[in-house]
Amino acid sequence: MIIERNWHNISAENYNSVIALGSFDGIHLGHQKLIGEAVRLAKQLNTKPAVLTFSPHPAKILAPNKTHCLILPEEKKYQLLASMGIEMVLAIKFDAVFTQMSAQDFIEKILLNALKVKHIITGYNFHFGYAKQGNTLLLQECSDQGKFGYTQIPQVIIDDHHVSSSLIKEYLGYGAIGVVCKLLGRDYTLTGVVQQGLGKAGNTLGFPTANIWLENGYAYPARGVYLATVKHQGKEYVGIINLGKRPTFKKSARRLLLEVHLFDFNQDIYNHKLEINLKAFIRPEVHFSDIKSLREQIARDCVAARYILNNARILLK
Repeated sequence: MIIERNWHNISAENYNSVIALGSFDGIHLGHQKLIGEAVRLAKQLNTKPAVLTFSPHPAKILAPNKTHCLILPEEKKYQLLASMGIEMVLAIKFDAVFTQMSAQDFIEKILLNALKVKHIITGYNFHFGYAKQGNTLLLQECSDQGKFGYTQIPQVIIDDHHVSSSLIKEYLGYGAIGVVCKLLGRDYTLTGVVQQGLGKAGNTLGFPTANIWLENGYAYPARGVYLATVKHQGKEYVGIINLGKRPTFKKSARRLLLEVHLFDFNQDIYNHKLEINLKAFIRPEVHFSDIKSLREQIARDCVAARYILNNARILLK
């Protein structure tokens, strides 16, 4: 998949594409329906499926005083798009200058002149251009005029949930991993590199852990203990993870820390990259009065996780 960041540099081989427009944070089931339609239609029209998105997320520029956390890092987003069949991503730099571009200029300069787009696909509530002047009605008007084809994807509803990135973040905050995974249409995944010198607490407790600092700027699940599967060098393992700041210890973590304890595992994996798929919430993060109480609770957490494994194998499919 080609990733282009300058809309002035689009090569002729990417002209006449079917382009999905949006921010696509999370690549949830609503996004997947939109992207899937772009891939399907491109095949039907014998052209390329592409995505036009923005970097950074527009909310960071349009509402700088508000905290805006992403669900997915860009790298992971692009990996998912490639896996779905997208052949080109145009990730336009979204800055103060770009916010001044009118909706009409966006259509003329980018969609028509730079991309020579064949067909546009958006969600039902897509807006673009200065002060959100552009919307689905304007795109439909352009289509009616023969400038390009246009398809609007209606909102996706799963179990009475209107699928959206904001709703997924809300459920992450509750630790409702089952609902999050259902809205995403896949496991909720965290990745990171195991850090040196952070596992001493786990060894002291008798539950050795692989520890990963989590980057700021992302929406994470509620602090606590979860059942998880972990991929390492092509193999999958099962264990529990603690997401939090280790409040029981005198020197609590300065930022969110992911502590991974794998069952029946004894390997040196410092500096190795892990992919952690959360499966079920076990309990919230708790401050314990002493290490003995924490050790006993971790033992109970492991029992609970194994119970889930033995009685709800469907979670691991």
